[in-house]
Amino acid sequence: MGVSDHAQLAGTSDDGRPVFRYGGDHGEDIHDGKLLRRRAVSPDRVPHPGLAELKNVQRPARVIEYDQEEGLLTIHNDLDHTDLSQYARVSWEVRCDGVVVDRGDIDLTDPVPPHTSVMLRCEPQIPHAGNATCWSPIGSRVPNHRCPAGHVLGIDEVPLRNADGRHRRVAELAHRPASRRSVQVARKGTRIDVATAGLRCTIDTRTGLPAAPERQRPGSPWNARLSSTSGGPSPTTTATCVWNGNAPTTTGPRPAPTPSTSRRKPRDDERRRRPGGA
Repeated sequence: MGVSDHAQLAGTSDDGRPVFRYGGDHGEDIHDGKLLRRRAVSPDRVPHPGLAELKNVQRPARVIEYDQEEGLLTIHNDLDHTDLSQYARVSWEVRCDGVVVDRGDIDLTDPVPPHTSVMLRCEPQIPHAGNATCWSPIGSRVPNHRCPAGHVLGIDEVPLRNADGRHRRVAELAHRPASRRSVQVARKGTRIDVATAGLRCTIDTRTGLPAAPERQRPGSPWNARLSSTSGGPSPTTTATCVWNGNAPTTTGPRPAPTPSTSRRKPRDDERRRRPGGA
């Protein structure tokens, strides 16, 4: 299937970016739709975020444990034929609320054969408060034909314990006086219902996305904007609550696409044989 999206170049936008046409953009009834946009790079070879995820999944080594009391970081070598000490170098950095507050390097002085683990000394300064995590980038030790020395091959993130692990901004907001406008929150199984004077919305905890909310009264500043996506005759609806400021509107769901535009063309082996062997 290839690693790049399949599309045709259709000129450029007003700001100079390329415009690509995918399945369904040419008025055809039978097409592959979104299937053409699920590759690792765009048609002009610009990497998608998923390519960085794939790279990190295939990192040569990974952190399997961190003993914060003892200050020991355990790393496993996932390579099949290479000693990790000859191939990569390990470093660490502490991030508090997304900001790097401490960092250092770890020397791999002893051999780390393939498919073995090693415990390394790692004793960073941990902030007293804030959302603190320890990042452990693994970089290439020597340059080769694929990447230069120091190129990051993968990253592991380990949560750190401290007195108050909340984001400091969140902690500040927690001490502010509550708003006069009441917000009711109730959890029912995989649903979280949020209700205020002008909004009712349900969050699906399995996906973290809003489900279809109730329609609000006309003139409400909250607009439940619905979009339908269909992979067949039974479309699913996704809802997103959008604040419209001084121009409140109320919209309903868009009509689901007809089966002729949402279904792909059946393969030869999927077609039923006609009577008489035709």
